[in-house]
Amino acid sequence: MKFEETGKMDGKTLMLLPGTCCDYQTNFYYVMDRLARKYHLICVNYDGFDGSDVLQKLRIKSFFLI
Repeated sequence: MKFEETGKMDGKTLMLLPGTCCDYQTNFYYVMDRLARKYHLICVNYDGFDGSDVLQKLRIKSFFLI
């Protein structure tokens, strides 16, 4: 799991937890800029949606004939 911090560091903290099988960038794209003006944001990406699974996908893909 990876996380990034952004926004107003002295503001109240909001933790953005994505759902529906995607990353925080996809889930909160339309509201992040507005939230970051007022709040300290901690944005979470879960394992498998944080880019750490690239090698695993390549290994799995090599087992299938496409």
